[in-house]
Amino acid sequence: MNILIHGMPDNNFYQWLLSKNNQEKLIIHVAEGRPQLSGVKIVAQRLAEMEMNVTVISDNMIAFLMSQLQFDAAFIFYYEKDDGYITCQIGSLILVVCAKVNQIPIICRPAGKKDYQKFGQNDDLFLFDGVRVAPKGIQAYVPLVEKIQLNQIEYDVSK
Repeated sequence: MNILIHGMPDNNFYQWLLSKNNQEKLIIHVAEGRPQLSGVKIVAQRLAEMEMNVTVISDNMIAFLMSQLQFDAAFIFYYEKDDGYITCQIGSLILVVCAKVNQIPIICRPAGKKDYQKFGQNDDLFLFDGVRVAPKGIQAYVPLVEKIQLNQIEYDVSK
């Protein structure tokens, strides 16, 4: 089974992955999670400690890989659910659109953490793993979450 993870899974999801991996070997792709690199620093790290087959992909490669690889499912994790919307990590909406175009089921689950910031600071975007990658004197717009209509998601297990 080849899956894509975007966001911050909860402990139940990691346990499900272990169980599923014992039944059949999973191939797991994790979105890097810019600007904080949460996919690399937290999700992929934990999966590696669990001895899972994990590959980190850059966020901007999601659409390309969905068109090239045979993903069985894409998992996104939400912080809040209200009035037909979920609040997810930035990048979730484009993942949903690309998954729909490529006919990949989207599985929506609660995130492992419920606290989140709506916006980041300039340095969240201008620093990459502590190294400045942008010129001084410019401003950044750094949304860290976005809302997605649940009716845009084909397969929702968050109910």
